[in-house]
Amino acid sequence: MQRQGNYPPPKPRSYDIPGLEFAGTIEALGADVRDWQLSDHVLGLLADGGHATQVTVHERMLVRVPPALSLTEAAIVPEAFLTAYDALADKAALQAGDTVLVHAAGSGVGTAAIQLARAMGATQVLATSRSEWKRQQSLALGVDRAIDPERESLARAVGEATGDRGADIILDFLGGEMLAANVQAAALAGHIVQIAHLGGRSATLDIRTLMDKRLQLRGTTLRSRPPEAKMALTQQFAARWCPSWPMAACARCWIAALG
Repeated sequence: MQRQGNYPPPKPRSYDIPGLEFAGTIEALGADVRDWQLSDHVLGLLADGGHATQVTVHERMLVRVPPALSLTEAAIVPEAFLTAYDALADKAALQAGDTVLVHAAGSGVGTAAIQLARAMGATQVLATSRSEWKRQQSLALGVDRAIDPERESLARAVGEATGDRGADIILDFLGGEMLAANVQAAALAGHIVQIAHLGGRSATLDIRTLMDKRLQLRGTTLRSRPPEAKMALTQQFAARWCPSWPMAACARCWIAALG
C-alpha cells in the first residue's frame, strides 16, 4: 500500500524507504541506553524506513519480542496490535464483560483486536467479513459469531447474539454506510471507534439515535501521532503484554495466509 501511495508515512519523511514497523536484533547502543543490551530481540513502530536492513530507534519505542514469537512473526505485531490495543483500552475503555464487535475481521488490526478483546475480558466477540474463509479464521481466533454484512442485517445479527442488548464496543474500518448500521447495532452507552474508512469517507448519521443511546463515536489513527504519544502507547502495551504473550496465533495466522 505504501509503494502505491495509499498509506503515506507521517511528514516530514526521513527516508525514501517504506515500512512503519520492524522486528530485529540490537546491534549497537547509544551511550545513555540502560534498559537494552546487544543481541536483544525487539520490535516497534517507525515513522518510515522499516524495510531497510538497519534502523535507528529511540529506546522507548522498543518492545521486547515475546519468547513465543519468532522475529518473522514479531514483525507483524507493532502496527496491528498497538492500533487494536489503543482502540480497545484507551478509546473504548473496554471492561470485563463487554461485547465487542470487530469489522474487517480478517485484517491485521482485526485479528489483533479479536484476540486482545478476549484477553482483556470481553464476554463476547463478534466479527464481520464478506469472505467465508476469513470468517472461519476469525472463529478459530475466538470469535463467537462471524457475520456476513452483505447477507445479514448487522443490527439483527448482533441483536440475536446479545439478546437484543447490542455491542458495547464496535471497531470499524469501513465507514461509509456502515456507520448507520453501527449506530443501530450498538448497546446503550456503547463506544464506536472509527479506525479507517475503506467503505467511504462520508456517511449519514441518525443523530437522534446517537443521542438516545448515549453513544460515543471516536476517530483514531496511529501513524500521524507525535513520537512522544507513540512512545507512551508502546510502553503501556509492553508493560501489559510482554513478555507474557497469549496471542501468538495472530502472527502465525497471517504468516500462513501470506504463504
